[in-house]
Amino acid sequence: MTVGCVVPVCTVAQWQLDETCHQLADHVGRFVVVQNDDPPVPSLTAPGPDTTLLRLAGRAGKAEAYRQGLAELLRDPEISIVAQVDGDLDLPLHYLPDLISQVRSASGPEMAIANRYAAEGSRHDDHRVTVTDGLAGVVRAATGYQLVDVQAGMRVYRRGLAETFARESTSFGYGLELEQLFLAARERATVVEVPAAYRTQATSTAAEKIEDNFAVIFTYLGVHLPSAQRIALHQIMAGIKRRQSFDLDATVFGLSGTLRYTFVGRAEDDEDSYRVLHVDAQRGAGATR
Repeated sequence: MTVGCVVPVCTVAQWQLDETCHQLADHVGRFVVVQNDDPPVPSLTAPGPDTTLLRLAGRAGKAEAYRQGLAELLRDPEISIVAQVDGDLDLPLHYLPDLISQVRSASGPEMAIANRYAAEGSRHDDHRVTVTDGLAGVVRAATGYQLVDVQAGMRVYRRGLAETFARESTSFGYGLELEQLFLAARERATVVEVPAAYRTQATSTAAEKIEDNFAVIFTYLGVHLPSAQRIALHQIMAGIKRRQSFDLDATVFGLSGTLRYTFVGRAEDDEDSYRVLHVDAQRGAGATR
């Protein structure tokens, strides 16, 4: 089984790309590196003959980078497993072989995802836990998947799912990971999580990330929501575009109580951002998951 790996990058230096390909050489047979040219950055050089470089002009977005990378990998009929790494290599790569082993097994799942909340030593504040709990609740209610870290960018899946993602994905920006789970559920694919310790989660979330995930929820679940909930979510999305703070009935995400979205200005990655809290939660700051 030949493994291909999609690596979306923007701010990665040449030495980081070289080290990535070297570190994974025993596990990955081919790399496709997709460089998003927004803002303009120096072109990278392929570390070796098994690496293809794609450069996307303008603000194509993270989801489009993955789709283009997938399409390129799937041109090779020998690729049977696809590995997808975090944008700009945020999550340590030594966890990737564990995910590949899971999917490579004849009795294994069709997809394995890194869980940044399960490993010993992983620590996340209330904001990050709230965002994760909310999106995991949506996925659980819609698909039955009992997952925690539904936004983890590091994941591995079989060719059949890769073809589905390349053919049917329509999300923009940061909604891709959520969309992939909805598409996997349509295919009745099995999905598991593998612990991966991670300590540097941001304490706020960029507004466009929230918009992208809400857009995916509307696309795949909107028709099933009661009219009042659809109207409320449309109003909230309009409020996000105006960078307003708001409260959201947490039952939309399969939780109890209220989620409070507070606009905090330019924070994560120097972008307009929100801090989200489950106001009924009884966790202290820096809660461990």
